[in-house]
Amino acid sequence: TGVGVVWVEGSSVVVHLSLSLCLKFLAASLARLDRRKTLAPRLAMAKFAQNFWCTDFCSTVAFDSLLKRLKEGKRTGVDVEEFLEKRGRIEKEYAESLFRLAKSCPGKDEIGTLKVSWEQLKSETESVGKHHQLLSARLVDEAHALKDFYLQQKEMRRRSEDTVKKASSHKKNCFDRNTKLKAAYEVKCREADKNEENYGRMQSNPAAKPKELQSSQKRMEGSRSAANNSDVSYQEAVKNLEESRQLWEREMELLCRQFQDLEEKRIAYLRHVMWSYCNFCSQTTVDEDDSYENIRKSLEQCNVDSDIDQFVQERATGSERPASVPYFNFYHLSMSIPPPVSVSHGGPDVSQWQLPPLPRATEQDNKQQQLTASLPDVPIGADPLYATPILPGPKARSSSTTSITCPTAVTTATTQLLPVPQCRESICRVVVLYHYKAQGIEELALREGEVVEVLDREDDLWWYGRAKDGRTGMFPLTYVEKEDSEDT
Repeated sequence: TGVGVVWVEGSSVVVHLSLSLCLKFLAASLARLDRRKTLAPRLAMAKFAQNFWCTDFCSTVAFDSLLKRLKEGKRTGVDVEEFLEKRGRIEKEYAESLFRLAKSCPGKDEIGTLKVSWEQLKSETESVGKHHQLLSARLVDEAHALKDFYLQQKEMRRRSEDTVKKASSHKKNCFDRNTKLKAAYEVKCREADKNEENYGRMQSNPAAKPKELQSSQKRMEGSRSAANNSDVSYQEAVKNLEESRQLWEREMELLCRQFQDLEEKRIAYLRHVMWSYCNFCSQTTVDEDDSYENIRKSLEQCNVDSDIDQFVQERATGSERPASVPYFNFYHLSMSIPPPVSVSHGGPDVSQWQLPPLPRATEQDNKQQQLTASLPDVPIGADPLYATPILPGPKARSSSTTSITCPTAVTTATTQLLPVPQCRESICRVVVLYHYKAQGIEELALREGEVVEVLDREDDLWWYGRAKDGRTGMFPLTYVEKEDSEDT
């Protein structure tokens, strides 16, 4: 039927699966069962009480190994706890950021169905923030519960640990006393044997005096009595040592079982915590996807035509367009042009406009244009209107063997053209040193060798003058020199 039952953390959940998925799930389950059967004998032997002993009577290597494992497990729990707390803080900060984001973008100027979708998006953004806020609280609670769990384990471990430590210490003391009494017992036995040998030799010696024989007999009896007493003490020490060993063995076995129980609970609890972490995150993802699905449903209701119609109905300003402005000739009213007739969309056809012809150029302008075209180009700077070349010197032009270097242009951004002066009287005359091409109608084109009458001295860079053919305009001072030796 394609219906399967999945057990999750002690509860059954009915899941609809396809037949192929059911078969795959069954095959995987059988494979895991086979692996468990194969590992069953090995797992049955994996007990602390059977695998953590040592032949050395006073060694604590087994106890130290078990205690180290539990401390390592505690550090792992601390790492998991820190991970949950940090993830909880991240989720909390993310939730607060989503809350601020939803409130910082009001979008109050929008209208229509798009506004509804926009409000839905902000509302669902807040819902997503609440989901992450809930996830943060759950993770923090899990971290606190994990901390309490390890405190309980620590208390249980400490009781068993203290008991075994006391038993180990008592066993070691008994072992040391037993070793000491054994050594003393051996010394006493050797001394008694020696005294017996001496007494036997004296008895076989006919020359031995009775007093010496009696003294030797007393030493023999005293040493034998001391050896017997040492033997009793030694036997008592061995008995006490065996009792301490049995006590330690019982406590050690109990500790192994308890440590194994603690370790099993620790692994199972950490597994539960990680499982819960995944479930919490998965649930948050599902809830978040539901919020996004609500946004998508709202966007499906967003209608472009409806929003356009609403905007036109609420904020329309009118359907009539402004009329065209006609052209009026200042000198001849007969040359005025009325506005053209609208041909499409209520607007004028601009292509039908016909403006009157421009006035013809004067004869002086034609001469100025011809002279400008005949002059060679002079290098200029970034601003071509006011170029100030660097001259080679006053004697460079008179020498026939010296070539004149093309002047370098120096531009001045602050120099402005002054109004044309009205003075027509000649101040002095200058001779043109270089060709100069006029850069505008206000300037005077110059040819090398011609004489120009200076009509006005504007500044230290530009003068106003008149050529022989009657052309007037501004010209650069650095391109000319005075005809006579008067000071300028």
